[in-house]
Amino acid sequence: MKLATSLVAAAALTLFTGGPSDANPVPDEVANEYNVLPGALVRTNDSTKEDRLVELWGMYGLSPGLLRDGTLKTVERHFDRFATLLARSQAPPWRPDPELQRFYRRHATPAEAEAMRASLRSWLTEPVPEAPWEGGMRVDAPFEAVESSTVRARICAAEILSDWGDAGALPLMRDLLASADPLIVAWFSSEKQDPLFPLKMAIVRTTSPDSAAFLRAGEDGLLRCCRSFDRVYSMVVRRTSGADRLQHLPPLDEKTSREVWSLISNGPSSASRGYGGGGLELTVYFHDGLIGHLAPIGEGRVIYTDNTRLERTGLTIENPELHDRIMALATTIGIR
Repeated sequence: MKLATSLVAAAALTLFTGGPSDANPVPDEVANEYNVLPGALVRTNDSTKEDRLVELWGMYGLSPGLLRDGTLKTVERHFDRFATLLARSQAPPWRPDPELQRFYRRHATPAEAEAMRASLRSWLTEPVPEAPWEGGMRVDAPFEAVESSTVRARICAAEILSDWGDAGALPLMRDLLASADPLIVAWFSSEKQDPLFPLKMAIVRTTSPDSAAFLRAGEDGLLRCCRSFDRVYSMVVRRTSGADRLQHLPPLDEKTSREVWSLISNGPSSASRGYGGGGLELTVYFHDGLIGHLAPIGEGRVIYTDNTRLERTGLTIENPELHDRIMALATTIGIR
């Protein structure tokens, strides 16, 4: 059953917001099928059911909003049974799903990993005549929106290949960078920055992950700062919502910037995946175009996002000193 829509605005909300893809309502019968098929396929080989599960995983990924207790455990226990189907679900016409990719990387054998990379590389080599599926929807008009949705899916695949460290895909990524139209990539975005910057960072990340990062969460859950202060162009405390969001504020002076940087780079911070942010933020601009956003959200927590990927999912950082300093700076500057 196709759930396509030609309402570009509605599709944009589904495809390109920063939160999880489970926000889109899914019919009960589809949600039930999504959870029943893995258990059924453990007990039998049925190509029709396999194709349907590939389609569902392709459209919805491993969505926290759809997965019932036990479904993911079934896939995990029988990963060798489902690895090929998971890899198939990440090839065109289904936009790759970062959550599914994280799960897959934790469990894949070398051969299974290569199968997934091959599916992702197909996004960089194969023609895609229609916009990709994501969240049960896809854009079908106008032409520019279809093209934007498609090239953004290709960039998403490049980002995930960079997470795999797939150096063999670098020539394909560079070809995509040379051919992609920045105006088409930016069709759904109102941000005034290089639309191809995430692809450029994917190319860098493939062989040098830290060079394409500002802040990263380590395997131990602690925050790592991957940059030095001399790479900072400026820091600004600003509103991102409300009547004064367009107010032009001066950057912090060097002394204050260094003090804030010390809290960012040396503070004993823990980090976990997070979404969203408040209406107030510290924006850190780097000379190479990377922009980091640190938004205090209360209780000593700060949401961090940046522009190194198309999707602005980020980290929730536990750093009370940084949180309080951003709030104090806002008061000093006169931001309510």
